[in-house]
Amino acid sequence: RNLGRKRLNLVPRGEQGRGSTSSYAPPEFGGPTSMLTAERQRVNTESKYRETELQRKQLQFFLDSLNSYNTQATLVTGFAFTAFSADALHELPYKGAPVRSLLFACLSAAAMGSAVSTVVISNYLMIRVERLAMNRSTSTALAALRQRMGTVQCCYMFSLAALIGAASTLLFAMCDITDEDLACERVGASVLGVFAACVLVASTVVWRMRGQFDRYRDACGGLHHRSYLIDTPGGTPAEGDECAAVEHSVASIGE
Repeated sequence: RNLGRKRLNLVPRGEQGRGSTSSYAPPEFGGPTSMLTAERQRVNTESKYRETELQRKQLQFFLDSLNSYNTQATLVTGFAFTAFSADALHELPYKGAPVRSLLFACLSAAAMGSAVSTVVISNYLMIRVERLAMNRSTSTALAALRQRMGTVQCCYMFSLAALIGAASTLLFAMCDITDEDLACERVGASVLGVFAACVLVASTVVWRMRGQFDRYRDACGGLHHRSYLIDTPGGTPAEGDECAAVEHSVASIGE
């Protein structure tokens, strides 16, 4: 003990003040309060990290959606551009059916213009949002993207509606009004009915899917982290657990 005190230049407490200038104080270890503070800081750091990761995934999801709209609008632009070919414009009955010809040309131009607008807006929005996420924050970029996402969707849906209208009016525009045989008019009406039926079926399927996913979201309380893919063979959901019932039904459909 004396040897250790000499090496560390320490003196006992009773000898302090007798011409001794050195003193020793034992280190103070952290108590329960400091441990709780460190644990709270760790939990807050993990929560912020998870929130940031979630915002990044949401931002990437919306960027992928914009890219999808961009690709589909490019295809619509190609389909609408074929309406302005020399053969199509030359064969239109401008003298016999000027109104139908004008309507076809206007709808084709609207489809092409709105599709091009979708491509331009989506490209510009992706560039500005990615730059905003790098320079500012992910949350700000995500809020700005959500605010402008509806504009891209409206332009794209309008281009589809105009393209369907152009295809429908083309059938009637090529019919000869002076001809007493209404076979061309019947064919045009039949094709228009098929278009309307397809659109109605697609809208019904989307509406039902939307209702199902809304019920899944409400039953699972919004954010739910359990996976329905992990399920015991022959397991049944607990009584009163709506989210477990939804997961069990989805797993049964998957099987």
